[in-house]
Amino acid sequence: MYKIFSVLVLAFLLVACDPIKKEAGRLLTQEYPDLYEAVYARDDQALMEFTSHKDERVRMQAWQALINTPVNDITALIDLATKTDTRESWASLWL
Repeated sequence: MYKIFSVLVLAFLLVACDPIKKEAGRLLTQEYPDLYEAVYARDDQALMEFTSHKDERVRMQAWQALINTPVNDITALIDLATKTDTRESWASLWL
């Protein structure tokens, strides 16, 4: 009985544990390093490009980084925030 229960628990754990999907793996190995280079350099142009990324997590982090990044072309940032119209995009204009 103990062996059957152990096998059932192990089977449940194998089914319940979701491995990292290919997209998440690609984001971690390809997209995030580029994003964080832009964040570290406070590259406003690169960060603005990331605000239109297909992955929402990347877009949100780019907008959050823009909050503390000096922007050379404030008009472009205002236009982008207006077009995007999210809480994070408007927050990037607070400072």
